[in-house]
Amino acid sequence: MTTLEEARADASELRKDLGEKESLVESLKKELTALKKVKAEGEVMVRDLERKIGVLETKENEERNKRIRFEEEMRDKVDEKEKEINGFKQKLVELEKVTAEIYV
Repeated sequence: MTTLEEARADASELRKDLGEKESLVESLKKELTALKKVKAEGEVMVRDLERKIGVLETKENEERNKRIRFEEEMRDKVDEKEKEINGFKQKLVELEKVTAEIYV
C-alpha cells in the first residue's frame, strides 16, 4: 500500500508542478507578446526618426547649397565692382594726365 500511496503522492506533486509550470509558461508567453509589441513600437519609432533625420539632412543640404550659391554670386558681384573701380581709377589717371598737360 505504501508504494501505491507514494505513487499517488508523487503523481499529485507532479500535477502540482505541472500546473505551476503551465502557469509560468502562460506568464512567459504574455510577457513575450508584450515585448514583441514594445519591439515593434520601437522599430516604428526608429523608422520615423530616420525619416525625420533624412528630411533634416535634405533641408540642411538645400540651405548649404543656397548659401554657397549666394556666396558665389556675391564674389562675382565683388569682382565685377572691383573691375569697375579699376576702370574708374584708370580713367582718373588718364584725366589727371590730361589735366596736367593742359595746365603745363
